Amino acid sequence: MVQADPSCRGRKTAGNRIPAVFPLCLILAAMLPTAGCGSGPEMAPVSGHITVAGRPVNRGTVFFVPDAKKGAIGKAASGNIGPDGTYSLRTGLDMKGALVGNYRVAVTGRGMDDPETMPPNRQIPSRYGNPDQSGLTAEVKSEPNTLDFDLTP
Repeated sequence: MVQADPSCRGRKTAGNRIPAVFPLCLILAAMLPTAGCGSGPEMAPVSGHITVAGRPVNRGTVFFVPDAKKGAIGKAASGNIGPDGTYSLRTGLDMKGALVGNYRVAVTGRGMDDPETMPPNRQIPSRYGNPDQSGLTAEVKSEPNTLDFDLTP
């Protein structure tokens, strides 16, 4: 036979009842995944090819910097250039694509994952490394975007 703990005698206990705050906790937990959704800036997928004189760039990074002169605000987007010249943009660490808007574009010969000791890819002329001097621009629309850039040597 199980005996009750003597320190509980004379007290009313909840027994197997669900605490009153439990339903509130369930509602709040259900709302967490949607917190902030739908109220932020619009994102769109962006990918494309980077070439120099028609030949694929085999390594580097492409940067999309919001063009404030055209009213764009927000975060820059970037993407590694693969061995076949393709790239896909990300904004921050976990958001695929870029914010809808106008951008100045830069292309560098160093991949984001390249070791510091690896020399930059010499295929890409250095003037393209600065978005203010590259002459490259892009508009990201609220749909999947394919934006190709053919750089001149």
